[in-house]
Amino acid sequence: MLNMRNVLLAICLLFSNNALSGEHLVVNTGFTPPVSTVFNKLLTEAAKRLGMTLELHEISGERALALADEGVADAECCRIPEIVLRQYHNLIPVSEGVFVVNFSAFARNPEIRISRWEDLKPYSVGTVTGWKILVQNMQRIEPKQSFVLDKPESLFRMLDNGRVEVALLGELSGIDAINKLNIKNISTLTPPLASNTLYLMFNKRHEKLAPKFAATLKAMQADGTAKRITDEVVNGKSR
Repeated sequence: MLNMRNVLLAICLLFSNNALSGEHLVVNTGFTPPVSTVFNKLLTEAAKRLGMTLELHEISGERALALADEGVADAECCRIPEIVLRQYHNLIPVSEGVFVVNFSAFARNPEIRISRWEDLKPYSVGTVTGWKILVQNMQRIEPKQSFVLDKPESLFRMLDNGRVEVALLGELSGIDAINKLNIKNISTLTPPLASNTLYLMFNKRHEKLAPKFAATLKAMQADGTAKRITDEVVNGKSR
């Protein structure tokens, strides 16, 4: 039997979509595959259900935020609102989460054990610009040495060459960079340093779109679409 609440939600979305029909959105992301692929498929489906079209641009993390905040892009996907809004004040978070990311440490040395931020203290540590939670915690801990690189590939080349002892990045993004570079003997350390839900962030001029996307993403969770898309992209990416 259909859940009446979901039926009513679908009806409300159907009637509200007429006002949005034909609108095109440009969304930036600082993430790389496979996470950016998940974002692209989820948001494209959400936009389609709202009668809109959407394109996702992969650019550097800090620039992705800045352009969305300035209104050059319509939105940024996806972030931890309480961290981003300290610096970027023109962004409106969508209340329904898009993806849960593990923020992880990576190392070549099998003797290294990292289970909390404070464990980074004695090591040389690197991360990538725009990864706010990682950059801010690295700066807070003040490890032996710290580096903020422009790209994941640069970070993992430094780790492979022994120029840093620990690399910090999203788990799936880190694994993807390692695989692309064909680097061996780098491990993902467990447990992750943090696991957080990420949210789509609209420029404030699109404030009225935030609840519509929240309702659509919630409907996609309820009907299984979000899980199906995520599983299709992510399966086989972790190790």
